[in-house]
Formats: sequence, structure tokens, C-alpha cells
Amino acid sequence: MQPPTLKQIADLVGCSKNTVSLALRNSPRISKATRVRVNKVAQEMGYAPNARVNEAMKYVRTHKKKRIAETLGILVDWPAAQKSDLAYHQHLQLFFNSFEKRAEELGYGFDYLFISSPGMTEKRMDSIIRSRGIRGVVVMPMSGGPARLHMDLSRVASVQLGRTLWSPRIDTVAADDADSVYLATKVLHRRGYRKIGYFFSRWALAQSLNRLEMGALYSQKHVEGIDNIPIGISENQKTQKDITDAGKLEEEFIPWFKKYKPDAIICLGVSVKAILEDNMGLNVPEDVGIVQYDYVYKPGVEFAGIDHQKNLQGAYAVERLTTKIAHSMFGLPESPIEVSFPVRWVDGPSIKQLN
Repeated sequence: MQPPTLKQIADLVGCSKNTVSLALRNSPRISKATRVRVNKVAQEMGYAPNARVNEAMKYVRTHKKKRIAETLGILVDWPAAQKSDLAYHQHLQLFFNSFEKRAEELGYGFDYLFISSPGMTEKRMDSIIRSRGIRGVVVMPMSGGPARLHMDLSRVASVQLGRTLWSPRIDTVAADDADSVYLATKVLHRRGYRKIGYFFSRWALAQSLNRLEMGALYSQKHVEGIDNIPIGISENQKTQKDITDAGKLEEEFIPWFKKYKPDAIICLGVSVKAILEDNMGLNVPEDVGIVQYDYVYKPGVEFAGIDHQKNLQGAYAVERLTTKIAHSMFGLPESPIEVSFPVRWVDGPSIKQLN
């Protein structure tokens, strides 16, 4: 007896062959009720999928050349003229890579727009965006912290990654910085740490709109049994460039550490570890534990930390942007939305179990 065809199933269910095909593959493009009905009828009729045919069709679908619908703009306010100039910045690279990958999957191209490159002005960038026919722009985190962008976004759909664009107000995709500090505190507490210190640069606090500090204060109030060590802040580190200046960090970190003697620190990580081990003769994690509040994997530099899931943030920013384009949602939103991504713990050798 010959197995039923897709057309026979479709005629019995009362739908198209394409709907039957999608339903049998459990595609989310088909409603759950239709999927259940189609699969039930197919089973009753004795339908059995051909595994080899399915595999071949899957290959065809996934390897079909996608037509580029249009180009999305990636607006970068960092001292760079091209993407390779920022190869050192792992956080931005995660955003870039996830944005590119999801854009390609959805059939969109992308164009990097370096607003701080030599000779570039915001007015000139407006002209470039119009001349290239770009209708959707994602704004990367601003290098100098919270800033105002004097560009005309009235003709484009826009989304920002992070919370560093104060004006104009547009849709935002970001992680919860306060939750990252709270989660790190809870894990340290479970590992037996009680003298937990928090050390942030003024630049990092600005980047988070002070959510890092709020997370520390909330943790000290709600995590029982930890010492309320005053939050350490490097006031000298006010810009991205200052972050790489070890001298500015040492000047404020060492006196703070000697005064309060924390047994674990929630901080950026790499520079603090170098100061503790190279300047102060301490070992991580034997003498003091370190947790990175914004963890990004770096080969050969292992830490425990909080992953902000930037890969998911970048992908979602594309989805939000393309949805806005599809629905002609151009210009500044009357009520900007903010999507806050959950953070997750990443274990590492920079802390240990104390009890």
C-alpha cells in the first residue's frame, strides 16, 4: 500500500500542501492547533516521512542563497575608521559578530558607520545614511559613556545596544547591570565569602547609568551576613582610555584594598588581578577572590564572572530593527521600549570554596 501524499493529507485536513509540509516539520510558522490536527490525520493515514528526502530538503533550505533585502547600519562612536581597528575590544566584537550573523540569517546586509573616524561629522553621517538608502540603524555603546547624538533619526528605525545614548531616546537592548552585581554577590556568599568588596571605575558607572552601584548597595542590604565595605570607585578613570591606565587604577585601588581588606572583589578583573599579584604580593584566588561583573572569555585569562549574553543582545537588536522596518516604524518612538536581558553565572578559577 502506497503511503499518502502531502496533497492527500492536505485535501483531508482542508489546507495547502505547504501548510502540511510545515506542520509535519513542527514549524512555529504554523499554529499549534493546525500542527496537531495535521500530524493526527497523517498518522491515521499511515504517513511516514522519508528521512533521506527530509535531510536533502533541509540541506537545500539552509544552503539556499539568501537575497539581501536591504542594508542595516551599525553606528559606532569609537575612535576607529574600520572594524579591524577595534579587534582588541572583545565586548564590541561579540555585539558585531552576533549582529552580523543574525542579519545574514534574516537576509539583510550591514554597513559599519564610524561616526568618530577622522573628518567625520554627524551632519555628514546623516547624509551618508540617506545616500546609501539605510532605513535601520543600531547604535553601539558610546565610547565616552552616556552621550547625546546630534543626528537626524527621524527617517530611520533605530535601536541602541546598552544604555549610553541619553538623547535622542530610542529603543534599548541591554543587560541588567544591577542584577549582574547581585548575582555575583549571591554566588560569592554561597562559596563562603563574607568580606565582599565592589570596585568600579567612574567610566563603568557612567556606562551602566549607575546600575552597578545600585546593584552593590542592594546586595549589601539583602544578602545576609556580608560586611558592608564602602564601594570603591576609581574617580581618575573617567573615560575608556583611562581604563587602560594602570597607574590611575593603582592610585585609588591600593589604599582602598589595604583599608578594607576584602576577601573577594567584584570588579573588571584583569587589571585588579595584576595589581594584587604583581604589586601587592597576593595570590588569586588563594588570598582574595575576583569576579568579573561583565565577563567575556579571553584565551589564557580565566575568571569567574557574569555573562551579559551579548550574543543574544546583538541578535535581538537585529530582530527588533527589522520588525520596525517591516512595520514602517521610523523616527523617534513616542514611548521607547527597553528589553533587559537576563545575565548568567560563569564559573572560573578566580574564586574558591571557603566552606
